[in-house]
Amino acid sequence: MGRSVATANHTKPVLGVPPTNKRIVATFWDLHLFNDEGLIIETWNLMDSLAIMQQLGILKGLISSKAVSKKMLFAIIESG
Repeated sequence: MGRSVATANHTKPVLGVPPTNKRIVATFWDLHLFNDEGLIIETWNLMDSLAIMQQLGILKGLISSKAVSKKMLFAIIESG
């Protein structure tokens, strides 16, 4: 398993949001399956989409406090 943090400038439309030139920081996790020779044969990637959407302002107004439960956050993401 590996974890990385990526930083990018929002210069092109993303998820329907026009460029804002904001700096966006996101965390990614990769889980790899290796064969007997030590080569990667499968990879699963998890991205912190919520953090990206928050930084782009997509969730503005929907999430206004830290008191929002994880269950509610997942419901918002799944309905969008």
